[in-house]
Amino acid sequence: MRKIILLFILLLFSGCIMLGKTIRYRIRRVGEKNTIATSEVILRESKINNIGVKEGRIVIYIYIYPNNILVGSEKYYDNPVESIEENKKYYHSKILNDVIVTKKDGKKIVISKEKIKYTKDAEGKITWIKIPVGEELRGAVEIELGKIKIHDKIFKVPKIYMQRYQVVGSYTLLEALLSGPKLLQIYRSEKWLDD
Repeated sequence: MRKIILLFILLLFSGCIMLGKTIRYRIRRVGEKNTIATSEVILRESKINNIGVKEGRIVIYIYIYPNNILVGSEKYYDNPVESIEENKKYYHSKILNDVIVTKKDGKKIVISKEKIKYTKDAEGKITWIKIPVGEELRGAVEIELGKIKIHDKIFKVPKIYMQRYQVVGSYTLLEALLSGPKLLQIYRSEKWLDD
């Protein structure tokens, strides 16, 4: 009986380890500033306006998928009581010029502003910008969005340098079996990929 219990415990520990691996593009640098691996670009920091009210910071999100780039925008408020409706105004953005993507080998891909597609919400307002690249991107890329209109303001977006980023984590299901739906992470590794 003791051997069976020991074998069961050994199988539980060795058979319940999962390896999770995620590889996707992240922002490595915006303009000349290095960033922590992220998907957001801050266009305006929070500030106090002329009547003493703190305004929220405006950010854009950028994701690279096979054959296209997806861009969205949002406004964050330091004061959580700001209305959701006010925040929704900043989901609506539009790129005002051609987009240039420079690949690792120096080749430039110019995407005409007429080819850029916009997804819309139920009210017909733009929510996401879809930039068709026309080929699958590999390796580090530089993206020039130029000017972007968010709500009623125009922002000049600095060059965005993106590179593939890998996160690897090993997890055990033992904790999930014993205490509920959370996993216990036993190993984590993150690194930039130069491919």
